[in-house]
Amino acid sequence: LLESQPGRHLEFSNGSVWRERAGLAFARAAEAALPDAPQSVLPGEEGLPYGRLTFRSQSASYYYAPETWCVTVPASAPCIIRMWKDGDRIALKQGTAKVKDLLTDARIPCHVRADYPVVEQEGEVVWVPYVRASWMPEDRKRETSWVRVLSLTPIVRCRRPTTCSPPACLADE
Repeated sequence: LLESQPGRHLEFSNGSVWRERAGLAFARAAEAALPDAPQSVLPGEEGLPYGRLTFRSQSASYYYAPETWCVTVPASAPCIIRMWKDGDRIALKQGTAKVKDLLTDARIPCHVRADYPVVEQEGEVVWVPYVRASWMPEDRKRETSWVRVLSLTPIVRCRRPTTCSPPACLADE
């Protein structure tokens, strides 16, 4: 396994071993099971657990600039949380980017990347939590009804100092 390329892994009954760039990563069996189907996050819900993260949405009266931990989208369509799929793309100001490339560039470990969630609206990925929000044209920012989707504290326990970024926390299983 040490001689193989990053991303290779071995499965065991209580977890798995993954080949990462820096060596081997040991991951316990998932404590928080992923839902079988994509889920819709509605304003006012207490918190929707999805794998390693918990999502919440709230109504907003104006457009908020996107952050890595939240995104503002028009309230005209529901927000769906699902696992990313090969071929998913996200809109940028200059074209699009593959979600797979964004996760790799953000150095999300393979064992976390495998079931990483994305938020989609009207069939388009609008947010990769803690990585990137999609670009929105200025004319769409003038709409009057918004939903702000937030990613709450990761479900896993972080063993790093409190200053670590969420992707690092997610990798700390």
